[in-house]
Amino acid sequence: MINREECVLIGKITKKQGFTGQVVILGDTTLLNAKALPESVFIDIDGRLIPFFISSAEQQSRKSILISFMDITDILLDRILQKDVYVLKSYLEGAPEAAAAVEINGYEVYDEKHGFIGIADQLLNREIQPLLVLLRNDTEIMIPWTSAIIIRTDHQGRKILTKIPDGLLDIYLNG
Repeated sequence: MINREECVLIGKITKKQGFTGQVVILGDTTLLNAKALPESVFIDIDGRLIPFFISSAEQQSRKSILISFMDITDILLDRILQKDVYVLKSYLEGAPEAAAAVEINGYEVYDEKHGFIGIADQLLNREIQPLLVLLRNDTEIMIPWTSAIIIRTDHQGRKILTKIPDGLLDIYLNG
């Protein structure tokens, strides 16, 4: 059985769609890349996380995805309506967009060149450019949250590894 601590909540099943066993998941579904889906998601049924294997998915919007599950009956479809949907944290490892769904406050932030640079405070989800806000002593540092800068997010170790462009830290620390 999967422990809840091994998973990340991505949304809730809001409705059935059509007659082929599809459901709409509403939430932070940008984490479920329709081109690189996990083998399964986990649905909270009566307090237990039950795996459901995905046969196909189609992103509908930034906040919703249409998913078809393998071998699912209409009775079971009715039972999973309005239930929370989770994915394994290991599926999200290293994906910069994944931090939006995972509480990153308190993670230690390291840079390849500078070593330890601070403690993650929040992720500002700006439409144009998400920003990682971290604290170093009493200084607030903002780092663009892109795959070019955020190298890896280790959720088990609660660490973020970055490759900060030359001069960016100097703006905050020497300014």
